[in-house]
Order: sequence, then C-alpha cells, then structure tokens
Amino acid sequence: MKCKTLLVLYLILFSSNLLISSNDDSSKKINKTNIKEHYTKFNINNISTFIYNNGNADINPYGNSGFVYPNGSSLAAVFESGLVWGGKVNEKILVGGSTYSQGLYGGKILENGKAQDPNDESVRVYRVRPDFKTGNLENEILDENKTEEEIRNQYALDWNEWPAKDGAPFKDIDNDGNYNPEIDIPGVPGASQTLWYVANDLDSNRAKELYGSSTMGIEMQVTVWGYKNYEVVKNMLFKKYILINKSKNTIKDMYVSQWSDPDVGDAGDDFVGCDTSLSLGYAYNGDLFDGVYGSDVPAVGFNFLQGPIVESNSSDSAKFNGKILRGYKNLPMTSFSFFIGSDPLYMDPNLANYTLGTLNYYRLMLGLVGTTGEPFIDPTTNKKTVFTLSGDPYTGQGWIDGIIHPPGDRRMLLNSGPFLMEPGDTQEVIVAEIAAGGTIGINSRESVRLLKLYDYLSKDFYDNDFYQISDFNAAHPTLYKSELDKEIILSWYENTNIKELETINYTNFKFQGYTVYQFPSDRFKKSEAKEIFVFDIKDGVAKIISPIEQIHNESDLFEIVKDGTDSGLKRHVSIKKDYLNSEKPLNNGSKYYYGISAYLNNNDHNLVYYPKILESDISTIAAIPQEPKPGESFPNNYGDKIFFYQNDENNFQFKVSVVEPKKIVAGNYKFELIASSNWNNINWNLYFNDNLVQQNLRISIADNQNKYLPFYFNGLEIFPSIFDTTDVDPSKLNYEFTFKSSGALYNDRVIAEKQIKEINVFPNPYYCTQNSEIHQFEKFVTISHLPQKAKIRIFNLAGHLIRTINKDDESQFVRWDLTNESYFWIASGVYLIYIEMPDLKETKILKLAVIMEDVVPDFF
Repeated sequence: MKCKTLLVLYLILFSSNLLISSNDDSSKKINKTNIKEHYTKFNINNISTFIYNNGNADINPYGNSGFVYPNGSSLAAVFESGLVWGGKVNEKILVGGSTYSQGLYGGKILENGKAQDPNDESVRVYRVRPDFKTGNLENEILDENKTEEEIRNQYALDWNEWPAKDGAPFKDIDNDGNYNPEIDIPGVPGASQTLWYVANDLDSNRAKELYGSSTMGIEMQVTVWGYKNYEVVKNMLFKKYILINKSKNTIKDMYVSQWSDPDVGDAGDDFVGCDTSLSLGYAYNGDLFDGVYGSDVPAVGFNFLQGPIVESNSSDSAKFNGKILRGYKNLPMTSFSFFIGSDPLYMDPNLANYTLGTLNYYRLMLGLVGTTGEPFIDPTTNKKTVFTLSGDPYTGQGWIDGIIHPPGDRRMLLNSGPFLMEPGDTQEVIVAEIAAGGTIGINSRESVRLLKLYDYLSKDFYDNDFYQISDFNAAHPTLYKSELDKEIILSWYENTNIKELETINYTNFKFQGYTVYQFPSDRFKKSEAKEIFVFDIKDGVAKIISPIEQIHNESDLFEIVKDGTDSGLKRHVSIKKDYLNSEKPLNNGSKYYYGISAYLNNNDHNLVYYPKILESDISTIAAIPQEPKPGESFPNNYGDKIFFYQNDENNFQFKVSVVEPKKIVAGNYKFELIASSNWNNINWNLYFNDNLVQQNLRISIADNQNKYLPFYFNGLEIFPSIFDTTDVDPSKLNYEFTFKSSGALYNDRVIAEKQIKEINVFPNPYYCTQNSEIHQFEKFVTISHLPQKAKIRIFNLAGHLIRTINKDDESQFVRWDLTNESYFWIASGVYLIYIEMPDLKETKILKLAVIMEDVVPDFF
C-alpha cells in the first residue's frame, strides 16, 4: 500500500480558489478547491472501494489505496482508477476524464448548456440497496465506521431522492415510465447495491488540470453496482459509463480508456498484463511474496464487457441501452498500454501539460509509446503490437512483464476505439472490475489464472443479462414465523410470486429448491450460519458439487456447494431443535434466528467452471418459542392430518393438513372440484361455514407440467394431487369434500383463569449473570405467560416500590433489566413482583431472589 503526495509543477493564474504547491513530480497532484466533491463506498460484497462524483475511484480520502479486497481485511489492491476519453475536435486532439487529476466536476449539463452548480445538495453520489429497511448492514457499519441508524437514514434519503429523471436506473414496478419511491425500486434491477452520479467537463480550468486540454462538452453518467450472493460474482463490481456529447462539435477518432494505478499490496513490486481474447487488463504481484498480502496475493483486473458501438455490416449486432442494435457492433479492447513510475521511456503523461500530457496519453490510446509515438515491439517476436504484455504469466509464454523491466509501480490502460461522436450522440461503456485469489494456497501467478476464469464468467453473466438476476431476487422467498411451545414454525408459502420463483428456467440455471439457515445472532452473517434444511425438487439432483479455487495443478478438487436431499419441495417447516447447540430442544423464552433462500442449479456438466448454484438474498427472521398466553389454546399440532381422500381408479389424492395451529379457524369446510377432460378447465371452489370464500384455487406450476401447487387457507395446507383424466368420464371427475375442524382460541376467559398459574419469572434465583446476556453490563430477568395488557410493580421486602413496568403488546414476555426507576442496578435481595391483568380482572404475585455481582469494567 502507498500514500502518494500529488503536487503541481506550475502556477495557475486563472483561479484564486486553488491552493498551489510544487514538486519535481509533474505526473501526479491533488486538487484542492472550494468545490464540494462527494464520495461514498461500494461495499456490498467481497470488495470495498470509494466512488467519487468527479470520475475518481478506488483511492481513499487520505490519498491511500482504497480498493480493499477481501472486504474487511484492510488490504488494498488498487490505488486509483478512472475513465479517460480522447478525440479530435476541429482536428485538435483533446483528452478528458479522470486519472491522478480530475477534469470533471459533479453535476449534469443543463438544457441551457451550462453546468449544474457542483455545490448543489443534489450533486452527490447516490447509493441504494433494495433491502435497506430490513437487510443486514454489518458490512457498511464496520467498513464506514457509522451507526446503523446513520446508514439506513442515508439509504432512505437516496431512495426517496433517486435521480431517475437525470438517468439513474430503476425497476418500474407499475410500468408508468416515472419513478415513484413508494412503488418502484431504484438501482440496477436485481443488484444488491447500486451507486449513481453524473459529472461534466464544462469547467475549462478544471479540464486543463488533467492533461492540459480544453473542455469537450461531455456529460458522464456513471452507474456502479454489484451482487453479494453469487459465488464468483461477489468478487467483482460493474460500472456503466454513459457519455453524452452535449457540445456543438463533432468528435472524431474518439477513444475511451479505462485507466488505473493498481497497487496489489505493496506499490513497488507489481506486474501488469492483458488477455486480448477477454478484453482484460490485469495486475499481479511481480514476486511470489508481497509485503502487504504475504504469499497469498490476489490479482486484480478491468474488463470491457461492452465497448463503444460503431456501424458495421447488417449481420452484426450491438448491445446499447439494454437493447440489441442491428447493423452495429460493440468494439472490444483495441489496445493495451502501460506506464512505469519514473521510467524515462514509459513514464506517466504529465498533468496539466498539453504536449506531454494530452498528446502522450492519446498516443497510448492508439497503442503507441506515449513519449515517442513509436509502436511497441514485442521482445519475444520482434514484431509491432498494440497489445503490450499479452503473454501468459501462469505458463510463462509470450511477452510477459518482467522480461524487460523488474517489478515496480505500474499503471495500465485498456483502450477501445475509434468511433465518431456527433453533437447529441451517446456512447455506453460497461466495465467489470474484478479481484481473485488472496486466499490460502493461491500464489500471484495462480491468482491471474483464477482472475481470467472470473473474467470469463463475468462476460457470460453479461451476455445472459446476468441470468435475469433481477427476476430471481424479486421473487426470493419471504419468511414468516409462528411461535409455539418449544417449537417454531417457519413458512414462506404466502409469497404471491411463488409460481414465478419455482418456474425460473434461465439459459444455464433453473430453480432447484430452498435452503433454511439458523444464525447465532441478529447479525445474520451467512458465514456464521448453519444450513439446517434443504428442500429441493425431486428430480434426481441432490448434492451439487463445484470445483474448489485450488489450481496448483491441472487436477481440480471439488466441494459440495449445496447438500440437497432430492426429497421434494416444502414451503414450511417445524423446528424443535437448536441446531447450533447439539440439537438440544428449543427453550421457551429464548430468541432464535433463521433465514431462507432459494437457489438455482446449473445442471450443464460441460460448463465445469461455471457457478454451480445461484442463491437468492436470504430472508431472515427472529423467533421466540413460547407457551400460549393466558386465554389462548391451540388444539391442533403441526402436521396433523385433518382430511385425506384417495381414489385408486384415477390415482387421485386429496389431503388437508395443519401448517399453522395459531391460524386455524374452527368451522365447516367444503371443497368442490369441477373438472372436464381439458386440464385448463379444472377449478376448485372453497366454502367456509356455507359461505363461498374463494374461487379458482387451482394453480398450475407450469403449463407443461400438469400438476397442482398446494394452497393455504386458515393455517391449513390443501394439496390435491395430479390425476389421470384419460379415458375417464368427465362427469366422474366432479368431487366434493366436507370436513370439520377445531380451531385456535384467543382471549378465552375460562382458559385464561386456568393459565394464570403458569406466569413466572426466570432465571430464579438470578445469580450474578445468565447465558442470554451478551456482555457484563447487560442484566435482566424475564417474566413469561403474560396477557397482552399487564401492569407490573416490583417491591423490595420493606414494601418500597422499586420499578413499574406497563405492558401492552402481543408478546407474552417482559424483561426487567434489574434497575430501579432511576436506572441504577438494584441491590442483592428478595423482591416481590405484583402483576395486575385488567382485562382478566386477575392479579398474581411472584417472588424473585437476586444476587448481584460487582462489575469491574474491562477497560478504563
């Protein structure tokens, strides 16, 4: 890692707002102005980095490397990066964008042709994530050193003020073409986190600070996004650059250039290279040992997933703005160049210098030596090339870094062009920034091999529109709970889009099943979770294996990435064991944490290195098993069969079972099946206590599958099976089923009076501490089996009132934190707990013994 002091060689006379200093290094500087420049962090997956609204990226605010990989490690692989463009305006070469200096200010170009005020409150980097209200924000909290409230509030602000009218992407739920924060979802559809900003180069002084060029009239809209749950994809982020020529000039022979200063750990021992078949430029450690990462050194790279469009023949097509354009093509990487710090031939272009800055950089865009304009010569073939260092570091074949120069401080450029931009034209470029390796047993050369694999997969994800991840995430299951005596029932059948979810069938992936997790805490970190159930389609696919990231030799090892059972789908489960505690029975009053996800299976065995599964976001929930509150009774148990019918003649079954005892309503049920020999004309009618409740309850999972999806009513699962209608008289297919069920009782006074004796306090006695307390300053006892309303008064043996607690909620539990009305801890002794229950007109007295400890802080 390095910290660079970037200073200026010249005096700027045109602005009193700039602070000027000088140094003999003319290639790098820091701009200090009174213009507010905003940044935020991308940090949703294995990558954490800084994104600024002036085109800059990957450098932290203190001038150090800011692209941290893996996230949470404080180890960085990139110092700084940005997009640069260059072309000819009235035959004069101009270059703009962002490298060590930024030629841009935040803000759009207004309709009057002027720049938006960069100090406007709306000129910032916006950041959203679709689950910000309920999702686990631990990554952000730890990475940004902010409180959960601060982060959620900023997410909410950016959600509500999302600048869709300026070009920021969003999912238009109601298809009205306008962004509505109450309905629509801001960000790239399906992305786990999206950042967006707009910048422009209209300030001529600012534009010249880059490489001495005047303004070109470019507005740049930038979208940064990523995914957190998808194996390889969580090691990359994506950037879409939209460049709009808002000047009155035509820009000829224009190029775009993804510039970066990668510092893989230690800044002074790096190599760079490119892979022309992948449009990939990358950096890796020149030695097998790095002073920062040690021997497990990652590689980092940039890839043109989508280059600029140019006209082509009628058989070609290009992607642009989410559509396919016939007669055009996307340009790939057309050259790859590099700089070496302090090298007289391969030096950095000089900042704020037209001759040694603009002209040198434009030559590099063309694939020429920047300082001389001569072609690069491949030392292994002695031939001209525009793709420098295109050999293979893993095999040592071809021109690789190190043949001419020792490891050092490198910069690299991925270039694409030329193309023409008329006034009003728009170009769209999509770049993936990828990291790989950095794990035990993978050295720097092996990390390059792994990086290329990741890059190949990123291209495949792009080509397949990220496997319609947006549809997958939108359909992910939502978890619900029912809290019973030493039992938790989890269900996810209430999702309205369950049919869409279970019929997903992408190019290489299809829906396979659900995974239920148990977490140790409300941090809900997947790395700490345990898979406790997998419910998957019964299709012969059970355990799913994938190659391990271990590539020392050609024989790859495999691991189980999903331990399926091939036992059939379920949409609910009863849990009576603590799977994180030796499968002991659940304790009433203790809090447990669960989650559920859906997963897709890649069943194409020819695609060995593709991700074998895609997993949705995990829906999480906390639940507390508990006995019924006073006045409650649940006579049915999970799994009880209420009704069962079977007809062997046409292999038809009809069964009704209990899913949620708390929801069952006592009464008479009647189901009618009205059918013909045509599958599409089969309907169910449901009657409850002689009233028609719902019609057309039949749901076909898929038109070509001819099977029913179970439906749910009043806590019951109703499951008619597929049956054979062939050669059967349609009149015999009309069925009617009636049955009677008992149901849950609430606020029953007779039951409540009997249950009041169950009210207690635990632990009793309280002896210094208890297992549920997470630190030495947390102390409490729990009073259980309370009705919704209760007034609790706590006295010492002298009759003095110590504390009053008023309860009015659905929980049967109340915690007393062992403090008095002034919130000081109580003394050791015996206490009387007097409980009034106004709705039941009952009272109860409990005795509690408390032994307090002397608390000595861990630190002062």
